[in-house]
Amino acid sequence: PAGISLGQQALWLVKAGRWDDSHDLCQNVPDPDGAWIHAYLHREEGDLGNASYWYHRAGKEIPAPGVTLDDEWSPKTGTNSIPFSKGDLSTGIYIYSIQNEKRIISKRFVIK
Repeated sequence: PAGISLGQQALWLVKAGRWDDSHDLCQNVPDPDGAWIHAYLHREEGDLGNASYWYHRAGKEIPAPGVTLDDEWSPKTGTNSIPFSKGDLSTGIYIYSIQNEKRIISKRFVIK
């Protein structure tokens, strides 16, 4: 879709079933987001060794066994300053983050 960032395009492509195109594109997304998307893609395909490298590069912990890909991208702590309900969204790609005074705690990409 036009008018969205490279990271959003990479996530849109993988959700559209175009893993290879997403993988090619995410290599052009600046770190740490590009590395996190890259880690997600390799974890999705089951290449945990490669995913581990990209999680490290993104500054993220490798998810524990049993953590789903959807759970990985769900916020764990913090509060939203704007009420958010995925059911109220029109079709599109949304990015939001939860942060404290020092750092971003969680980012969420929602594609609907």
